[in-house]
Amino acid sequence: MDDKIQKTSVAIETQGFTIVTNGKSREKLIGKSVLHLYPYLKQLESIDGVLANLNVELTPVKSRQSHLINFIDTPGLVDGELHYPFEIEKAIIHLGNISDLIFVFFDPIGQALCKRTLNLVEKLNNLYNERMRFFLTKADEAGDEPDRQKIMMQIVQELCKRKGLNRSGFDMMAIYLPNITGLKQREQMCSNQIDDVCQEINKAIVLHLQKTFNTMERDINQLDELADNKLKTFNTDLNSNLIKFLNLFATSSGYFLKS
Repeated sequence: MDDKIQKTSVAIETQGFTIVTNGKSREKLIGKSVLHLYPYLKQLESIDGVLANLNVELTPVKSRQSHLINFIDTPGLVDGELHYPFEIEKAIIHLGNISDLIFVFFDPIGQALCKRTLNLVEKLNNLYNERMRFFLTKADEAGDEPDRQKIMMQIVQELCKRKGLNRSGFDMMAIYLPNITGLKQREQMCSNQIDDVCQEINKAIVLHLQKTFNTMERDINQLDELADNKLKTFNTDLNSNLIKFLNLFATSSGYFLKS
């Protein structure tokens, strides 16, 4: 996205769901307008309070594939007495069910490893393991390379303590926003894997298109078979009714001739 849409400070600042997508002009949609644009989100309406905290940010994007992508930003989770105006875990799990990829961002200066976050990540991983991707965000603010590796190891160790997240080949990418001042100096200090994230998204787009075309082909074949069966049934019924009519007509004619 070429526009600044979401805040980039600590994760706890967002308390609602924001869908970021391509549009002809900069615009914001809220409430039921979102459901008109995305009918597949209608089930969220059954979760009290979600609709009032759901909005869409439309922004013009030059990228050729941008119209194929919807980014959904979810609220940051914290432990303690913070009250959310809806069942946040239930809503996030529902969104995970309809998503092609689930990105989990761990902020080195935020509350990345709070119990509430890890519990939810474990549930999502148990349900949608193949969609999960893990990232260390603001990697350029995590100190030098040894400090950064130490932070990543701490996060991975905390994740792997949980049975639902303990897996071989655990991968975590280090990313940060490239459009910031002093970028060249930051890149020298910390490599940015954000291009790998873009590749993951591109792969997901291609896979989703393949699945869509496969589903479309299957549906077309089913409709063709259904139409063919209907036509055969119609022709059979038509012939049967015609024979009955002719027999009736012949019988009636014979009766009149006899009379």
